[in-house]
Amino acid sequence: MNRLNTQPQKGFRKLFHNFGEKLQTAVTRFPLTFVAILGVAILFVLAIQTDTDNVYTRWIMAGVVSVFATLAVYLFAEKKWSKLVTTIINLVLMTLLVWLFSAFSENISDANATQFTMLLVSAFTAIFFAGFISEKDSLRWWNSLQETLFNLLIAALFAGILMGGLSLALVSLYQLFGIKIDNDVYAYLAVFCFVLFMPSYFLSQISEVSTSGDKPSLTYSGIYKILGLYILLPILAIYSVILYGYLVKIIATWELPNGWVSWLVSILGLAGFITKIILHPLNGKGESKAAKNFSLFFPLILIPLLILMFVGIVRRFSDYGITINRLLVLILNIWFFGISIYLFISRSRQPKWILISLSIIALLSAVG
Repeated sequence: MNRLNTQPQKGFRKLFHNFGEKLQTAVTRFPLTFVAILGVAILFVLAIQTDTDNVYTRWIMAGVVSVFATLAVYLFAEKKWSKLVTTIINLVLMTLLVWLFSAFSENISDANATQFTMLLVSAFTAIFFAGFISEKDSLRWWNSLQETLFNLLIAALFAGILMGGLSLALVSLYQLFGIKIDNDVYAYLAVFCFVLFMPSYFLSQISEVSTSGDKPSLTYSGIYKILGLYILLPILAIYSVILYGYLVKIIATWELPNGWVSWLVSILGLAGFITKIILHPLNGKGESKAAKNFSLFFPLILIPLLILMFVGIVRRFSDYGITINRLLVLILNIWFFGISIYLFISRSRQPKWILISLSIIALLSAVG
């Protein structure tokens, strides 16, 4: 059993340690990802200069999805495939994405926006497990997950501080010296901070997947335990009681459920699965009985509510017809069923399949 270390994973003084060297290494590890980032930045600049978004929107969409998709491929292929093979696959992937988004009209339709969103969800989710698909030790994956989330938050924080500080400097030039700054300058500054700096910093902090056969040491902050056990679990319990009360009412009165119940069950399911991931390291013997019981029985508790959700979706179809959004809610319901059954049967030993299956279902939804 791994002993939980509740010390912070890394000090803030190390966040910029050897940043230049790490950035050079990241460019070498993820070259086409940086090409996609640079392409998106150039497109944003062109959109600012021409004062129109419609011309470049679909290409920006293709670039954003390419950033996450190529990164996921690099992480998956690292130490498995040669650099040449990985590069060829990513080039083909980027070409397919450009071809797909080139079919979009300049005025993006709701269907196109939904397709972009699904592809983005699939590619973004993939970066959290791509390097650990074949990894049997779930704690090694969990360590990587929390490190990736931490780096994303820090990159966004630094980009926000950089944007705020430089913007204030420009405002000061106007207020103190009367130097008028064009509004486009702030837009260019946002591109630099959020499109160039933020992803570059994040990529520079991604650690290589360890090939060591040693048992991983787990760093588990007390914040996760407080958030999972003492905040999220009580909220989930309240939601479950309310929804089960509504289920009893539906059965007693023999009425069709309100279509709005689908959103409540979806929120409960998503929040529950997130909580399962947060509390996963506590499922070991002697760590937390509450976390272990929740991990084992939450999928079983969710299934009757998913049946209620399905009936609510059917009612919405009957009352208002079929739309893309309602079809997506139906797909979400089917995914909830599948992952709940898997987690209950497997006793939640590999919660990474929550993210893997979500990425796959989002990709299939986008293709369809």
